[in-house]
Amino acid sequence: MSAIWTVPTSWAWAKFSETVDISQNLVQPDEVPELPHIAPNHIEPKTGRLLEFQTVAEDEVISAKQRFFPGQIVFSKIRPYLRKSALVDFDGVCSADMYPLTPTEAIDRKYLLAWLLSEDFRDEAMEHQGRTLLPKLNQTGLNKTRIPIPPLPEQRRIVAKLDRFSARSAAARDHLARTTKLTTRAKQAILSEAFRGELLGLEPVNTPMFNGRCWDLPDGWRWARFEDVAAIRSNLRPPSEMPDLPHVAPDNIEAGTGRLLPYNAIAEDGVKSGKHKFFAGQIIYSKIRPYLRKAVIVDFDGACSADMYPVECGPELDVHFLHRWLISEDFAWFTAEHEGRSVLPKINQKALNASPVPVPPPEHQETLVRHIEAAFARIDRMTEEASRATHLLDRLDERLLAKAFRGELVPQNPEDEPAEALLTRIRESRAAAPQAKRRRRRKAET
Repeated sequence: MSAIWTVPTSWAWAKFSETVDISQNLVQPDEVPELPHIAPNHIEPKTGRLLEFQTVAEDEVISAKQRFFPGQIVFSKIRPYLRKSALVDFDGVCSADMYPLTPTEAIDRKYLLAWLLSEDFRDEAMEHQGRTLLPKLNQTGLNKTRIPIPPLPEQRRIVAKLDRFSARSAAARDHLARTTKLTTRAKQAILSEAFRGELLGLEPVNTPMFNGRCWDLPDGWRWARFEDVAAIRSNLRPPSEMPDLPHVAPDNIEAGTGRLLPYNAIAEDGVKSGKHKFFAGQIIYSKIRPYLRKAVIVDFDGACSADMYPVECGPELDVHFLHRWLISEDFAWFTAEHEGRSVLPKINQKALNASPVPVPPPEHQETLVRHIEAAFARIDRMTEEASRATHLLDRLDERLLAKAFRGELVPQNPEDEPAEALLTRIRESRAAAPQAKRRRRRKAET
């Protein structure tokens, strides 16, 4: 069992079922088409922040959902370690994988939300969740979890202090998020300047163009079709011929950065269909959703999804220069005219071969790549610093919550009614309720 730590004498440990009521009020979507619809993916993990959502009708909901009301907390029982809970101040419905929670008079709703977002609750939840591939905390398991309950006035003092810290933390997170967005824009601005010669201080001249979207390039540069400067090396092989080779799929490439993510071998991924064999020094480019700009230079032999192209540069083009072109927003702009109007946009081999590539002289390509890599390295350092700062904020928030639930965040007031006294009244009231109900039923029958 998870640990129960020592709390101040005016506090008490209580079961979830003693302090919170779990609503079960299923409604059909055609009964509430205009109400907001909240699903687990509409709640940010660990923060309690509601993300953008739509109505039942807009989401084309077809199954029964749980009705919730202002003042309740919606709690996701799926993957409870993600700690997805949010206060709602409006009427709506939530996924059947969520519970609307109503605090009793023993617990402040904001205090309850803070508990549900804490690592301490996560540890409690993991003790009672189901042992399945998709962990979930059903009503029985949730009711068995325990909550440290301070006196009500102290709960409100804790909430007030957490709110002050949370406001500062949220402001810092917003600043860091803007920094991350700015670094992404900065990289694309650098690439845009590079492919116009501006990064080298060069001026454009009248340039022959075979595509109306092209722009004038510096003297000595030219526009070329992809197939004139690079080759798509389709090389489909059955997986049985290469079970131990690395297997790279579109999901193994980070969008817009050219960074390779962790991957497995062909056999480990249980691959059944044919894959393109690729070789060290080639570029692997994903033709699926080209707007995501997924391309990577590989330094090993392997196999990639049939939804990807192994690309080899011709003698006129530096592989690093072409790679940066493939992950640029400029190139994505060209591919947009070939994506098609399908649910899953893609660029076929013919369209890719016909797409434009700016071709500077070799010495300019080399200099541009060097400038791009140096600038990207500086930007990446800023991104890493922002990421570290965000991680530190996460740890600070967790430490504050841990102190709050151990009675260390605000001082105790000896004038406060002990939590155990309030919990005792609630227990007695709940025990008396069924007896009173039975007496009313017998009276009605007579």
